[in-house]
Amino acid sequence: MDGVQRVDLMLRSNRRQMLRLTLGSVAAALIIDASAWADDFWYELKGDDGSPVRNTRLPGELAGELASLPGIVWAGARDDALTLFEFYDDNCPYCRGAAKEIDRILHQTPDLRLGLINNAILSPRSVESAKVGLAMLSLKGSSFAYALHQQLMTASGPADGERALQIGVALGVKREMLRQRAESAEVEAMLNRQKQAAANLGLSVTPAFVFGNSGITGYPGPKSLIKILAAGRTCGEPVC
Repeated sequence: MDGVQRVDLMLRSNRRQMLRLTLGSVAAALIIDASAWADDFWYELKGDDGSPVRNTRLPGELAGELASLPGIVWAGARDDALTLFEFYDDNCPYCRGAAKEIDRILHQTPDLRLGLINNAILSPRSVESAKVGLAMLSLKGSSFAYALHQQLMTASGPADGERALQIGVALGVKREMLRQRAESAEVEAMLNRQKQAAANLGLSVTPAFVFGNSGITGYPGPKSLIKILAAGRTCGEPVC
């Protein structure tokens, strides 16, 4: 065998080895991807349209700390027998579409406590309106902040600081007082902590819900949400 043939055999051998390594890497990537996909569907949840609802198991220590997060707007029951957290953005169309339905479910479910948490990630306008909402909470409490939230969610057009201030004034709060509080370091710190909480839980889209130790991505629809709440009441999990 001459030198040229030996070099040719070496090149073929190297190509085969590289091919095996490449195929192995692809297979490993597929396995990892499949595992990640499986984690996105921890429970067999389906939305009102019959499609699977992404959900995952959250670290208990992180989910358990949510109730102590500053700046939560609370609505519904006063105790924590059945608590649902919603991470939302004022300009999220899905959040807006769900707002009326969730409010109706809240009023029909006496033992349900809803905790609204800002995850203002879609635009600077969302940050502006979120700060006004937190300012309202700081000045007037959850009932006023929830009223502002509902009006922002059901209004036409984008939500921003000016729109939120107008609603706040209509609710009886002085504009300048609300504006100054919205621009305070205290409010900015609250908003940053809320956004960081969403990031820590891996909730990168809105709306996202936390129910017990489960994270639910997207709004499943009113019928599915009612079933999830009923299962939580009975079994402590989104499904029984």
